[in-house]
Amino acid sequence: MKEIFDHQDIQHRVWINWYHTDGLVTKYADNSLIKIRGLSYQQFLVLIVMNKLGANANATEIAELLGKNTNTLSTMLDRMEKKGLVKKTRDTQDRRLVWAVMTPKGQEKLTAATKASLLVFEQLASCFSKEEMNKFDTLLEKLMKNTNKLVNPSKPTKKRKSYRD
Repeated sequence: MKEIFDHQDIQHRVWINWYHTDGLVTKYADNSLIKIRGLSYQQFLVLIVMNKLGANANATEIAELLGKNTNTLSTMLDRMEKKGLVKKTRDTQDRRLVWAVMTPKGQEKLTAATKASLLVFEQLASCFSKEEMNKFDTLLEKLMKNTNKLVNPSKPTKKRKSYRD
């Protein structure tokens, strides 16, 4: 890749590389096997989070776990509902609370896309040794925790399982 910026300091190089890598990974995931199976990369991520949360998936929590605002997630869930992937229902006690349930079609798509995503990930990470991948995972989790503290300084950190669980 051609160097667009001529920054000699490591902070700027990492920042620019990070930005470009994020865009390329998303584009590759969208244009590869996941999209062929009828899901965008973002929809795939929503289904993964819903699957982790189980039957108690509410839109606010899904949005929080994906780092999206609730309006953006609501729009995504609307599109996914039209495709028959999820069913949205309002809470009977609190109308502001929206529950999302994955449909059998959504589960089917998730299963197929999960298999495909493993191949996509293997292709993306083929440049790393197992040792490098473990270190990369540790560093990303450390960065995620620190960034979460910076983004949400007044919020007490919820004790939640790692994405590794």
